[in-house]
Amino acid sequence: MAGFNHSKNLSPMGQYAQAKGTPAPQLAVVGTGVMLLLFLLGASFQIHTYWKEKDAQARQADKINFVKNMPLVGALLMILILPQPWPLSLKLG
Repeated sequence: MAGFNHSKNLSPMGQYAQAKGTPAPQLAVVGTGVMLLLFLLGASFQIHTYWKEKDAQARQADKINFVKNMPLVGALLMILILPQPWPLSLKLG
């Protein structure tokens, strides 16, 4: 969710980053959002290697987490390409 929130709240997060003295604040927010997404993807293939696990219980736990993370990556990528504001967006704030 943190990676998604970086793109969803780009303007306020950019303003906050700018107030804290971050160089190129908008770019920094986008960049860190992408890094969070890549971390999820990388961690899934590095940490949840169920296909290497010998112990059945550990294999099942890793498989559950891996299979959970892949749709999250797909959903985040899909959400990032949707035009904003979304047609059915809630007008909050």
